[in-house]
Amino acid sequence: MTGELRALLEHLLEMDPHDLTAVERLADYRLQIGLKSEALEGYRSLADLYGEQGSRDARLDALLKIADISPDDEEVLVQILEIYEEMDNARDAREMRY
Repeated sequence: MTGELRALLEHLLEMDPHDLTAVERLADYRLQIGLKSEALEGYRSLADLYGEQGSRDARLDALLKIADISPDDEEVLVQILEIYEEMDNARDAREMRY
């Protein structure tokens, strides 16, 4: 991703902070260039936006990205566990507890 594309994504988010594609692309880019905290912030925003929309699977995907980057984030792990339990996904919920 070039600086131009990054600037475009940032501009799109200024215009519409709920643009899910721009939020995710920018978070991915930030992670790729080593801006871990900024990437985490983007993925948290993404998870929140998906949660507001009621898109449980997409929210789970964003939370799993956060957990991959920051595996000690207990708040995120609890949220993942809750989603697995809502989905009746006992195997993954059990793995999260151990």
